[in-house]
Amino acid sequence: MAPEDPINLFTNALGLLARDGESHAAEADGLLRRALQLAPVGELAEKIKAQQRQHAARVMRANVKGEPRRDAVTYLRSALEAYQALDLNGQKQLLAEVAAIAQKGLAINDPQQTLHLRLYRGGRTVSALQAACILYAGVQLLLPREDAGIDLGREYEMARGMVGGAMRTRSDSMPQSRRAVELPKTVPASAGMGMRARVTRGGNSLLIKSRRGLNSPSLYDPI
Repeated sequence: MAPEDPINLFTNALGLLARDGESHAAEADGLLRRALQLAPVGELAEKIKAQQRQHAARVMRANVKGEPRRDAVTYLRSALEAYQALDLNGQKQLLAEVAAIAQKGLAINDPQQTLHLRLYRGGRTVSALQAACILYAGVQLLLPREDAGIDLGREYEMARGMVGGAMRTRSDSMPQSRRAVELPKTVPASAGMGMRARVTRGGNSLLIKSRRGLNSPSLYDPI
């Protein structure tokens, strides 16, 4: 096969990560990105994105030697307080906004990447990791059976304890199938709650009901 064959690139990246993930991380990341450019859709693309997400999570944990991320705890606490201050519709809209932005990719290990969230605390510029925490907190509150695409469980439980333990939303008593997240018309349906979401129109909103959760591996880049 040609050197630029995406299967070759993906296989070589896996070999580098298996041999010594830390020392070859940058090279493997480059191969994965190039492979994804050559094969942006399909089964191979999903495998590449899954590997990118797993690598990003490993790097995030390696940076603190496997301990809970204290910065993530702070971000999650702030996110929970922000959601708590909103009514149910406001919570849904905030979750929809951060999910739409995250769909474009979050370099959670790059503190230089910043994003603007219009609906977060009156409008704030946040880091990619903070955006991931806002997404994670929203998923836990509104769609607790869905996969946010990143494991921040330890940090979330610590943050939740800081804001008074269990938080409830007015959707808690609703069946899971009815907890649709409403996206304003200004948010494209394709940028909603996951690449495999089923979209139906209702009134002035788009209702996103995920078939396979929020776990779109491309949400988290391993930079």
